[in-house]
Amino acid sequence: MKQETLSALEEHYALLAAAAVDQFFPPRNINDTLSVLAALNYLNTVVKKPGGRRVTSYYYIKGMAACLFLHLLYRPIQGVAIYWSESDGVTYFRVKNWQFSFHYVPYLVYYANVIDEKELTPQQWDGIRLQEMAMTILRLCCPTDLKADESAMTRMMLFNKKDMVSRLNISLPQEDSNLINNAKTKEKAKISSRCRYVREARNRRMREARCRRGDRQDSLKALALALTFRIESTHCFELYRRKDDRRLKVMRYTGRNYNELQQYLTNHVSKVMYRGQETLKPGYFYFVHRRYRCLWFMKPSKYIYYIAQNNYLKCEGHYYNLCLTYDIVRWLAQLYPMLRFINIMNFNRMTNQRRYYTYNALLRVPLRSKARRLKVWLIVDKEGLLSDRLVRFMPANIINDYCTTSDSYVNYEVTHQDGKEGIYAYKHIHLLKPIYKKVIIKNYFAQVMDSNNRWAIYALLKERFETEFIYDHIWYDDNKRAILGKIHNNVIAIKTFKAEQALD
Repeated sequence: MKQETLSALEEHYALLAAAAVDQFFPPRNINDTLSVLAALNYLNTVVKKPGGRRVTSYYYIKGMAACLFLHLLYRPIQGVAIYWSESDGVTYFRVKNWQFSFHYVPYLVYYANVIDEKELTPQQWDGIRLQEMAMTILRLCCPTDLKADESAMTRMMLFNKKDMVSRLNISLPQEDSNLINNAKTKEKAKISSRCRYVREARNRRMREARCRRGDRQDSLKALALALTFRIESTHCFELYRRKDDRRLKVMRYTGRNYNELQQYLTNHVSKVMYRGQETLKPGYFYFVHRRYRCLWFMKPSKYIYYIAQNNYLKCEGHYYNLCLTYDIVRWLAQLYPMLRFINIMNFNRMTNQRRYYTYNALLRVPLRSKARRLKVWLIVDKEGLLSDRLVRFMPANIINDYCTTSDSYVNYEVTHQDGKEGIYAYKHIHLLKPIYKKVIIKNYFAQVMDSNNRWAIYALLKERFETEFIYDHIWYDDNKRAILGKIHNNVIAIKTFKAEQALD
């Protein structure tokens, strides 16, 4: 039977841990620091257990971790190393060969520029799960005879919601104070403007969840749309990239719908730069370029490319997958020799010549290929030969197979083996063997760390390294529209994106 509450011993040590934090913070030496970390590590274990949140809270644990980090940032203690990985959202403390880590510690984003100026030594997780031995570490590092007032400790951990960092008695340099105040102002503005997008994202996920339920009626609707959707005959539409929850709204400019086009694509978002009407070409499709925040035209030669990368179509508030199964496209190819098909598992690879399949080419797909078992096929019907009425003539077995086949939308995955990481692509290719210390996939680029803690950029579409392993830190700067890297104190632009790279 599942445990409903903490044991009496666990609750006793939780109060003891709170008393240790209360007594030893702010730390005066390495032993005080270790005591605070051991206590927070134990509380971080307790809060995850059934009944743990009636004793302590994430707000208290992560808030005190932030206080400890900032105290050590301005008042370093010999033998204690700290590091904050903004990209991973992890805060590290290393004391006496023990590494304590805490995810999503608050407040530190306000101090990002200050932390960067301190040039802390980067840390990576060493793979040791200290929470599994949290009680043992607490007993080793904290006195067991501390007096813990139960009501006072509980009140401190559960009900004190004030900004903990404001209690720190740290005299900040004026330039640091300005940086932090500016960061707080920007972050609050960002949070306020983000509320509407959070609601929209939640609604999109709910609609997508309804679309993924496997309901046969929804599957048949998706099948009908996949058969009939053609960009050439559509006025406006919205595509969706499920792997990273990204939408692409597109509309044709007719020469007389300038205001309608702007309203549909931008929804009056102030950050979008409006192009002059004289710069638009009638007959072309336009969308909002996500990096440049302006209207950008879609080349007819790339219509299939855009659908291959954003293969869900919005219809009546739902998102439907436009990809089909192998049996359906083979059946269609036999009936309509003029049709062509693409396989998104290889079409998006820049290392390959983009291939269009005919009926004979489909027959040559290997029997054990995953392309025969997944929804990865798109129709290229330039002549408009197909209609949704075809569904009623399809063999029942291939429709049943289509309705029960799950969507395939994750092209790149991080693989793990013996503590090392690599990249597995398209369900059948190892782009990078699991021999690297860390791999972070972001969009169509991966950050890869070698055994010397140096970073490099790997281009997933080109399937090659863009740089050597020479960077201490890598990040994307939205304002500069570039991937930046840091070597010692020098910041270098690794890759600056051009306007035509709309979906990189």
